[in-house]
Amino acid sequence: MLFPSYYLCDGYSPESVAMADVGYVVAWSAWTQEAVSAAVYGQRFNASANIIA
Repeated sequence: MLFPSYYLCDGYSPESVAMADVGYVVAWSAWTQEAVSAAVYGQRFNASANIIA
């Protein structure tokens, strides 16, 4: 899985789940930019893999 380039290191522990509207959500963990703690991030996509803002 590719993660956005603004994270200092690769994301880890990705999980995805299908949504009832035929899209899906991906969530993952990554270190914060200060590299002092990990945080959870997520992104929603439609069925064509386009990001939903």
